[in-house]
Amino acid sequence: MARLLLKTHYQAARPGLFSVLISKCASPRESRAKWLLARRLEENWPPSDRPGKRGAAAKCLVYLAQRSFGFLAESGIWDWRGRVINALCTYSQARTLDSLLALTTEERVVYLKYYLDADGAALLEMGREVLSAGSIAETTLGKQVEEVFLRIWKAYLTIESDVRDRVRVRRNVDRVSIHPYEDRTRIHKVRPHLQALADFGLLDIEATPEGITYHAARNQGPEPLQRLMDSLVDTRSMEYRLQKEEHFAIAAEVLALEPPDPGAPDGDRARAAIYSAYRDLVDSGSGLASINAIIDTSCARLLATHGDCPAPRAIRAMLDDLRRERPRDVRFNVDWYGEKAYVSLSEDLLSRVGGANVVGRCQS
Repeated sequence: MARLLLKTHYQAARPGLFSVLISKCASPRESRAKWLLARRLEENWPPSDRPGKRGAAAKCLVYLAQRSFGFLAESGIWDWRGRVINALCTYSQARTLDSLLALTTEERVVYLKYYLDADGAALLEMGREVLSAGSIAETTLGKQVEEVFLRIWKAYLTIESDVRDRVRVRRNVDRVSIHPYEDRTRIHKVRPHLQALADFGLLDIEATPEGITYHAARNQGPEPLQRLMDSLVDTRSMEYRLQKEEHFAIAAEVLALEPPDPGAPDGDRARAAIYSAYRDLVDSGSGLASINAIIDTSCARLLATHGDCPAPRAIRAMLDDLRRERPRDVRFNVDWYGEKAYVSLSEDLLSRVGGANVVGRCQS
C-alpha cells in the first residue's frame, strides 16, 4: 500500500507530539480508551505549540499512533515501537513538554525510520516540490496537492503486485480525480508532511502575516532535502531500499551522520548497545523484550553516538551468536507465526556486562 498518510490534521504534525503521547499519556501495561488518551494529550500539549483548542488534533494523533505508525496497540498500551520511542526520548520528569518537540539525534534517526515506513512517498514528493521551487507558500502547495497525490498513487500502480492493494490505489486515484479536495481541507493534506521534514532539519518554516512558507534548509555541504532526493531517488527505489531494511543507512545519508563502515559496527560496542537497549525495553512482568525494539534502539544509538550503521540482520546475528555462546542466559520466544520475536537475558549475564537492573524505563 502507498506510504502516504491521508487521515491527518494540520496541528497533529510533529514527531515530538508522539513522544508526549507515549511518555506522558499512555502506559506500557494499563489499557486506556482512545478518548482518554486524546484528553490527556490535549492537557499535556506543549505550550509553545498550543494557540487554541487541540481536541480534534489530539484525536487524530491517537488514531495515527495506533493505525498508521503502530506506536500504540488498539487497547492503548505501548506497542514495541512505542517502547522504542520511550527509551530514546530520554524520558524523565524533568524534561519539559516543549523540549520533547526538539528532537535529539537519536530521535531524529528512529522517527525518520518510522515516518519513511508510514509516509515515505509523501515526504519524498512534497520535499521534491519544495526543493524544485527553493521556497513555496503553503497555499500554493495546497493547490497542487491532488497532483502530488496522484503522482504517488500512479507510481504505486506500476510497482504494486498485490491485487487488493492495486484496487485500493485505483479507488484513491478515481476519487481524487472526480472529487478534488475542498479548499478548507488542503492545509491538513500539506502541513503534517512538511512539518515532519522541518523537525528532521530538512527544511525551514517561515510564518508571516500572509501565511506559511517552506524553504529548503541550507547549511554547509549539500542541501538536506537534496540528500533526501539523492538517497531515495523515486518511489520504486525507495520501496526497494525500505524492503531491504536500509532505513538506518538512509538516515545516515539524509542526516549527514557519515557512518565510517556501514554494516560492520564495532562488535563490543554493538553488544553493549544491545544490553543497554534490553535494560530499557524489557517488560518487568514477563522479563521479555521485543527483538525488533532492541534492533531499532541499538541501531539508532550506535548511529547517533558513534556513526556505526549496522544492518538489522547484523543485530539479529549477534543475538543468535549470544544464544549459542550462553544458552542458559539467552532465551528466545516466538510469535503467533513461529518467528523469533522476543528475547530474555538473565540477570547474571547483565550483571557481568555492567548492572543487574533490568526494569528499564517502563513508566505507568
